[in-house]
Amino acid sequence: MSVSTVLGLRGVPARLRDFVAGNDIFVILLVIGTIASLVSPAFLSARNLSNLLTQSALLGILSVGQFLVVISGGFDLSVAAVMALSSVVLASNAAIGLAPAALLAVAVGVGCGVFNGIVVTIGRVVPLIATLAMIGIARGLAFSISERSILVRDPLLNTLRSNDGFLSLPTMIWFAVVIVAVIWFRTTRQALHVYAIGG
Repeated sequence: MSVSTVLGLRGVPARLRDFVAGNDIFVILLVIGTIASLVSPAFLSARNLSNLLTQSALLGILSVGQFLVVISGGFDLSVAAVMALSSVVLASNAAIGLAPAALLAVAVGVGCGVFNGIVVTIGRVVPLIATLAMIGIARGLAFSISERSILVRDPLLNTLRSNDGFLSLPTMIWFAVVIVAVIWFRTTRQALHVYAIGG
């Protein structure tokens, strides 16, 4: 069922109907935002919008990587589990310094990605199955490191958590990642190769 049908646009001029069909995600977001603002006037306040952007930043950054996987013809179900494992590794090693712990966490994430890639490309396993297996592996490793949440006290993390101003630091990092990704996808030969792989 198309968005035009759901919104009852059958009697609307073709140009407007085509616009809605081509921008359905933004139209749905606009409708949801309008309804939310009518239900709660505080929804459109600067602080609430800033909180929404900050809370969406993590998933927004992850979605850029997921987009790269999808256009190459694959699919990765293990993103959340690998993120959880990397977070546990970072938190459990924060005592050695935040920067080394962050590098270790990135290395763990990269290692999981390389493992998925090897299983898919060399082992000829369907990406859905390979990454589904990685969910169990990553979750098991995370629980083996720590079964409880780990509190990390660090000034840099406090800065990341702070929400002074409309755009928080996580939000700005998210926007920067998106801008770099858009430029890369539109201007580089490697991006064309990725599109070609996915067909």
